[in-house]
Amino acid sequence: MCARITMMRATVEELLNFLRIVKRYDNVRQNWKVIKKESMRSLGIIDREKLYHVIQSAKNLHLIEKTSKIRISLLAEGELLLHNQKKINDVLANLLLHYDYEYEILRTMISFYNDKSRPDYYPGSFIPFEELYQCLKHKYSRSSLQHFLDNFYVRSGLILKGAHNSYALNVSRYELLSETKIFSSAAEISNEKFFDALYKAYQKLRTEFSPYVPIPELREETCKLCDPKLPSDEFDKKLSKFPLEFKGKIIDFAPPRGKKPGGIRRKEKYIYYLAIFEKCREHD
Repeated sequence: MCARITMMRATVEELLNFLRIVKRYDNVRQNWKVIKKESMRSLGIIDREKLYHVIQSAKNLHLIEKTSKIRISLLAEGELLLHNQKKINDVLANLLLHYDYEYEILRTMISFYNDKSRPDYYPGSFIPFEELYQCLKHKYSRSSLQHFLDNFYVRSGLILKGAHNSYALNVSRYELLSETKIFSSAAEISNEKFFDALYKAYQKLRTEFSPYVPIPELREETCKLCDPKLPSDEFDKKLSKFPLEFKGKIIDFAPPRGKKPGGIRRKEKYIYYLAIFEKCREHD
């Protein structure tokens, strides 16, 4: 079961403004302090709790990743949202569709839509918020669910809001967007395209001090280079099963030193660093 989702209390506009700040300082390696300071100043946030709501909402939507205590990274999903503001509702809808296994909201709405045993059933009937909340209270607080529905699902057009705080699945939009995805999946992207993006990201990020690059940084860069964009969770799926030898190169993994979030599991082992060597080269 996926973790409980909390603090979905930011608006789309607040998220976009925050993402612009993250993008502005994306090239600063230790950018967390300056992002926090700039967010408090330029967004007019005077309450640290409000800033936490914005950051937590961005993380829940997979727009950013806090790769360490001192760095926030903009993920491919965040880049896509920033670069498609004229079609922001479509991008938002695709994000919600892609991560519904985690959010469970659309799945719940579909089950209501298909439940012909309901006494008041008719196709497209509106469901009272309280009924939705009873199905999803293992995932959300009442206020977080209400805010998530109103500010994201209704805005994206996937869900319609009716009288007396009730909701219905917008079936025609749901079906249309389900057929016109703007994200790749791990199964859809070829090994060649994935490796080309991974290797290009690796060459950009490796340093003269070590051939090993943290996977959170590689994830961020690789997902942006894939076309169409690869969501962060699909990167993890692809890399966790990717061959260790490919196109004359050897991929080597290493565990973290201490506890470090953002790595992946590969054959039950937790790995955090990756290096790519020429096949003929010996390495330690």
